Amino acid sequence: MMTSRPLSSEALRARALALLAGRELSRQELEQKLQGGEPELVQALLDQLQQCAWQDDKRVAELELRAAQQRGHGPLRLRQRLQQRGLAAELISATLAAWDMESADPRALLRARFAGVDAHDVRERARMMRFLQYRGYSQGQAHALVRSFFLVDDSSS
Repeated sequence: MMTSRPLSSEALRARALALLAGRELSRQELEQKLQGGEPELVQALLDQLQQCAWQDDKRVAELELRAAQQRGHGPLRLRQRLQQRGLAAELISATLAAWDMESADPRALLRARFAGVDAHDVRERARMMRFLQYRGYSQGQAHALVRSFFLVDDSSS
């Protein structure tokens, strides 16, 4: 039975660059995808890629933040996504501190999804709460958003 040889440093570098050309990857994601090489070579390559700014966990976090805000996702969903991507706890905290409810615009999501909903219908309010919680808003944030949605909606009538 033939054992597979570890990838050479040139092959590792070419593979890493091809992966990074496709999309931004966190250091942990890139390390997992380069498992075929010697661990010391992989770590050295990752350090080199970071020094050249070809791989940057901060840039990965910023891209995830923008994507979450564009999709209307809340901070809980963003935290989960950053943790899945293997980012450091300090970087996650800094990214969440930069998260802005106004940029995410959850009220626009509510207007699009729940236009014309009766303000006194408890079932519809519960649906709105579940919708927001699924998108990553805490119960308190979802409750405040639903209340403000109906306050703004009532005043515009």
